[in-house]
Amino acid sequence: PLRAFQGGLLGGRGLVAYHLASGLVLDMEATEDGDANEVPLLGKLAARVRIGHPGPRVWIADRQFSFLSTLHEFSDADDVFVVRYSKGIPFERDPSREPRQGKDGEGRSYLEEWGWLGKTKHPQRRYVRRITLERGEAEQIFLVTSLLDAERYPAVDVLELYRSRTNIEYVFQRITEVFALRRLIGTSPRATLFQLSLCLLLYNVLQLVRAYIARNNAKPMD
Repeated sequence: PLRAFQGGLLGGRGLVAYHLASGLVLDMEATEDGDANEVPLLGKLAARVRIGHPGPRVWIADRQFSFLSTLHEFSDADDVFVVRYSKGIPFERDPSREPRQGKDGEGRSYLEEWGWLGKTKHPQRRYVRRITLERGEAEQIFLVTSLLDAERYPAVDVLELYRSRTNIEYVFQRITEVFALRRLIGTSPRATLFQLSLCLLLYNVLQLVRAYIARNNAKPMD
C-alpha cells in the first residue's frame, strides 16, 4: 500500500566527536530516539573525549550548540570554544571595548565585538568575543568564542578554524559512499546505530592506512 508514496525511515540519533588534526573520529554518543535533539548527548561525549585526550581542547560546533548550557560544557577543564552564534540568545556589547574591523583571507569584511552572552540574571551568562563575517548576498556568519585575546588569536584564524568544521561532513559523506551506508543491515534504531559506529571504525582504519601510504610515498594524504 505504501509503494506509491515517497518517504524515509527513521533510525537512531548519533553525535560524533571528530579530531581535526588527525582526521580521526574520537567517539560517539547515541540514542535510539531518532527525533531526539543532539545537545543532551554532548555531556557524556565530551567527558569521554576529555579522558582520552589531554587538554586544553578547542571545541568547534554549529549554532545548534550555542546555548549557554552547551558553552558551559565546552568551557569545562580549561577548554575553549568557537561556535556559530544563534540570534535567539541575547548579546550585550561591552561599551568599554571598541569594536574592530578587518578583512578575512578572501577579502570579506568582519566585525569583532566583546560582550556578554545571555540575559543579565542568567546563571551561565558569559563574556565572549563575537565575530560577524559579511558574505555579500549570503547569510552573515556570527561566531562566538572564548578566545578573547584578538592579538594572540586573530579573527582571520578563528574564522578559518570554524570553516574547517565542514571536515566532519566529509566523514559522513565518505562513510555513506565508501561503506554503502545507504543500505541498512537492520530495521531497528539500534541496528542503524551499530552500523554507523562500525562504519566510523572502518573509516578510522582507512585513514590510518592512507596515512602510512602517503608518508611512505612522500605525498599529502589527500
